[in-house]
Amino acid sequence: MQCTLPTNSEIKESKIGKIFIDFLKDNFNYTENCKNFPTIEEIYSFLDFFISQGENLNSKYHINKLKDIWQILTQLIFGVIELDTYDKKAFEIYDKFWQELFNLNHKISIITTNYDSCFFESFESLYIQNCLLDYNIDFANYYDDYSKRINPFYCWDKPNENENYSQIINVYKLHGSIDWLYCSNCNKVLYTPFIHAKYNLDNGILKEPEFFGLSKQVAKCPLDNCKYDVLIVPPTYNKNFKNSILKELYFKALYDLRSAKNIIFIGYSFPDADYNIKALFNRVDMENKNVVVIDKKFDRNKRRKYKSICKNIIFKEIAFENCINEFKTYVISQ
Repeated sequence: MQCTLPTNSEIKESKIGKIFIDFLKDNFNYTENCKNFPTIEEIYSFLDFFISQGENLNSKYHINKLKDIWQILTQLIFGVIELDTYDKKAFEIYDKFWQELFNLNHKISIITTNYDSCFFESFESLYIQNCLLDYNIDFANYYDDYSKRINPFYCWDKPNENENYSQIINVYKLHGSIDWLYCSNCNKVLYTPFIHAKYNLDNGILKEPEFFGLSKQVAKCPLDNCKYDVLIVPPTYNKNFKNSILKELYFKALYDLRSAKNIIFIGYSFPDADYNIKALFNRVDMENKNVVVIDKKFDRNKRRKYKSICKNIIFKEIAFENCINEFKTYVISQ
């Protein structure tokens, strides 16, 4: 994942944007016209080294300053993701893909490390056909004491065993999501589809979701008034998986993988920092599964990473939007 600085002037000229650019200039030889940016993994891991050791980088970048910059980088990532969220063409492609998945008439689970929500928000066309996404999280949305304090209130339905759905698709967002607000006091996640986390670019504070209908400007849990955090795992080599919700998702995904007959990767680059994903698949007997990798381009290193989890892999060098019509040919009968 390359660290491309925001081109949106509002983000780039913000207070936290300028702080981060100064940090890059001081430590990564950044100039306005440079083309070779450090990767996000490099920057996070550089910061993690000093923070984990409790050491200053120098007099300008003391330990607390480095912690602030770590948070700023996360906040800027959200700002950049938000710029690319509403893409009409992408929604149309995703909608077509959902229809293709539905027509397969298979039990389907989706594992992703992406934070963005565009793909899942395009599911709305199937939602009105009585299909359901199950994120396998006991969202705060499902509780009356939360929902009564938020108006209007948006969420997918809570999966109900007694309901006759056309199809339920399991989703495991192992690194979190831009529309998951986490309260560490009550250990609940508020799901905010179509209303994504936004940070104040001057002070770095998470803004209150637009649908709360309250006077506060800081995102706080309506039950205990504690500040929300966005539940994500940043792309660092020193990932923290202590959060009980993400840990439970990981093992639920592992259970689904073990029972799956078809495993299809789409556009996943297998970054070195995702050692947890490699570990996930190494815990599964991949050799007895139909494994297909779809990507618009493969190099020797990417093929090597996939071969390290399964020798019998079929590589399909094709862009995502071009594979949809023939997607059913990659799936063998259950």
